[in-house]
Amino acid sequence: MGLERPSGGCSKRCSPSNRSSGLPIKADESGDQLTPHQNGEIVGSTINTRGVLRAEAQPRLNDLPTSRRPIAAGFRKTAAAATRFCLRYRVHPDAISYLSMVAALAGALCFWKSGEFRWLLLVAPMFCYLRLWFNMLDGMVAIASGRASARGEILNDLPDRVSDIVIFVGVAHSGLMNPIFGYWAAICAVLTAYIGLFGQALGVQREFSGIMSKPWRMVALHLGACLEFAISRSLDASIESIGGFTILDWTCLVVSAGCLQTMVVRLKRIMRALQDRR
Repeated sequence: MGLERPSGGCSKRCSPSNRSSGLPIKADESGDQLTPHQNGEIVGSTINTRGVLRAEAQPRLNDLPTSRRPIAAGFRKTAAAATRFCLRYRVHPDAISYLSMVAALAGALCFWKSGEFRWLLLVAPMFCYLRLWFNMLDGMVAIASGRASARGEILNDLPDRVSDIVIFVGVAHSGLMNPIFGYWAAICAVLTAYIGLFGQALGVQREFSGIMSKPWRMVALHLGACLEFAISRSLDASIESIGGFTILDWTCLVVSAGCLQTMVVRLKRIMRALQDRR
């Protein structure tokens, strides 16, 4: 789970080998290896300083990912150094996937105790973003290290679904909202991701579209937590409830409504793609 020797395949999030791609070569920080890069990203096999290609098996087409979540270039750059570290010490991408669940659990615990210690409302979203960062890092490490397995696709998605549930359950039991709204947000988050997988399962593209995809759910939760903290510090306690609902009630209601919109958008795009394929 933690450290292991690279296997001979390609990862769930891998790219083809670059033996003859003509990619520019950049020196690795260790000084004794060179690593092919493309647009600033590590993409495949490594070459030593004598110019000899290190043996790595060619990826199989069936192991290549059918789709990947679009990630902003600026966000990807934050994991460049961590990716090199994981490659140097042969950290398995599955271990990073598990770390994302640990970060989600830490965020959930902070939300759970935020009713007693309001400052935890500012800490909890940071763990939610760390969870997203680990989600990205495991893919980058898998691409660079050339690992692949049938269980890779499962381990790419299952921790995400567990993390969504754990985080919103923590919010639900914070004592700052009606728990039912937190549970509905968790259910809608899981269903949104499930519907996005329909396209991939049916042989078309996986859908990441819609206004309440995974990153935006965490952003909405961050905004709600910060607003709840700010209001709790206010001298006017009456504004903690708006229309009979607390700030975190409204946050989870917005997440749930956004997830419903996202489900509809994804289903329409998948249906259109299936019709176009006929």
